[in-house]
Amino acid sequence: MAQDVVIIGGGFVGLNEAALFARKGYRVHIIDINEKVIESINSGEEDRLHIREKYIIDNWKYVKENISATDDYSVIEDSNIILIAVNTPLKVYKEELIEGLQENKDIEYFIDFTPIKRAINELKKFLQPDSYINSLVTMFPNGTNSFIIKPLKEAGYELGKDIFITHTPERVDPGNKHNNPENTPRNLGYYDENSLRKGLEIYRNLVSSVTYEKMEVVELSKLHENAFRLLNIAFVQKSLIKLGKEIFKVIDLAGNKPFGFLKFYPSPYAGGTCLVKDSIMYWYVTKNDLIKEALIINETMPKEYAKLLYDKIKHKRRILFWGFGFKPNSPYYISKHLNPIERLIEELKKLDSSLDIRKYDPNIPDKSDFVDGEEAKRWADIVLYWDYTKLLNDG
Repeated sequence: MAQDVVIIGGGFVGLNEAALFARKGYRVHIIDINEKVIESINSGEEDRLHIREKYIIDNWKYVKENISATDDYSVIEDSNIILIAVNTPLKVYKEELIEGLQENKDIEYFIDFTPIKRAINELKKFLQPDSYINSLVTMFPNGTNSFIIKPLKEAGYELGKDIFITHTPERVDPGNKHNNPENTPRNLGYYDENSLRKGLEIYRNLVSSVTYEKMEVVELSKLHENAFRLLNIAFVQKSLIKLGKEIFKVIDLAGNKPFGFLKFYPSPYAGGTCLVKDSIMYWYVTKNDLIKEALIINETMPKEYAKLLYDKIKHKRRILFWGFGFKPNSPYYISKHLNPIERLIEELKKLDSSLDIRKYDPNIPDKSDFVDGEEAKRWADIVLYWDYTKLLNDG
């Protein structure tokens, strides 16, 4: 008989985890507050899924019968495995974010933890004794304790006896055809040995590799991953401002050595849901001013990039951006604040309000300004392709 698992949050992280558990024979109930997410999952139709990851699509016909979605937390009563995969969105952007960094604001000034607070508040109404809870929510050190363990203790549950709690921060790379929930190494954070045993018992049967360490170390490790990326991106961003397009040649030459170097290209903005947010949490904990400077560079980059690009397009009137995912070739738009092309368009229009700028992406038709690519190209005076190496160099 299939064992029931509840996943709170049906977005990118939650649906990937649902496919993983369902593939291994579990019956998965996803709780989400978004009606469209619930409808897309319950339709059972691959074409209606809101998350278009290869792992999910490839496995959907095998797992869809074991996955359902609801907004009703009472499904928790019938399960003793609960996974938390809610989003904790950024609250501030641009100048407001920079000012917050410069003024050393508290972490809740930057990040909205309401979704995880709400999830735990609802969860504890239905939580059964002897339940295992694993959080996939990227968190600053001691955050899992503050937002999950402490409220449940206050509700009368004893960690390691009534409830068992671990943390495996999500690490799947959106759009990566080779990286998926099964083959991506998991770091499992724990406070007590009983919770560790529960977590290992489950996840060692699900994924290829599990490494465990104390909770705060695992929490910080995920932040370190993304802060490392943001720092290196900011490094080349700053060089782009000084050197212009030559920095692309410099990076390619440095990158032809098969060891000791990772290629990071400049871009209008390092967007997405995690890179900025995780770096803010890393700075908040470590007080590493290099990360603060990297965050500030990233927030000012759309303006600097627009200046460089404007020299290329200023004699054109109808500008078409081909592709506008949060990174090149991504089907995920994320949000206007965290989308590099949207931020770039905003700054270009500040430089020249007469520019008619539109966008088209075959992967994101609902936000495109044209029905198809042919119509888009016929309209445009110049086409700018969203690619780290092409945006300034081709078109």
